[in-house]
Amino acid sequence: MTDERRMKKKATERFFVEWFIEKIGWDSCKVFDDEGPDFKIEFPDKIIGLEVTSLFKDEALKGSPIKRNESLRGRWLSAVSEKYYEKSQLPLKVQILIKSGELEGDPEALACELAQRSNIKIRERAEFEFTATARCNLEIRFVRLSDKFKRYKRWTFIDNHIGFSREIDEAVILNKVKKKAAKLPKYRERYSEIVLLIVLDRTYESGMFHLIADELVLPDCGFSSVYLALYPENYIKIC
Repeated sequence: MTDERRMKKKATERFFVEWFIEKIGWDSCKVFDDEGPDFKIEFPDKIIGLEVTSLFKDEALKGSPIKRNESLRGRWLSAVSEKYYEKSQLPLKVQILIKSGELEGDPEALACELAQRSNIKIRERAEFEFTATARCNLEIRFVRLSDKFKRYKRWTFIDNHIGFSREIDEAVILNKVKKKAAKLPKYRERYSEIVLLIVLDRTYESGMFHLIADELVLPDCGFSSVYLALYPENYIKIC
């Protein structure tokens, strides 16, 4: 993993930790980045270690194909935005939907097309179809933003955020907990209390799960507590 991707991963984990802390009401704590486990949570009267992990659809030893495709689309779109702002300083908010085929093609080509079409009125919307390759057709939707949104890059691949919610059961969660519990002996060298937070980011297809029971309770796996973050709605304590 490159340093850039490692920093992005840590920033994403911190985002979910801060969301969880607000939801659970740990108002008096301070959060510090750490490794082994991921975060140090400091309260006035105690310190706990917090390990963070995510759960994705079709997750296997080599990861989740769905999450891998989301990441590929995200990196491709990031490259488009970088190349666009090399050609135009007019801020845009862009959404992309794959009409046919799998994503492929040079981000430079779409950046050039957007730059040619970007000189429209502020808040004006436009859309067009773009042939990335002979096998990949995209639908592009964009809106011109005011200049205060300089180099706005929160562009979206719609495909990453649509899909069907899948049932999740105790066996799936238990497997994830056991995998993380293998690191507990090392973590206990530094912390007496260790909490595990499992994140299901349901704003992405890869994290669209729902529980098949009103309550989910796991056997003791060594963590002080285990929480399931059903982002962005709520969380549940499962151990």
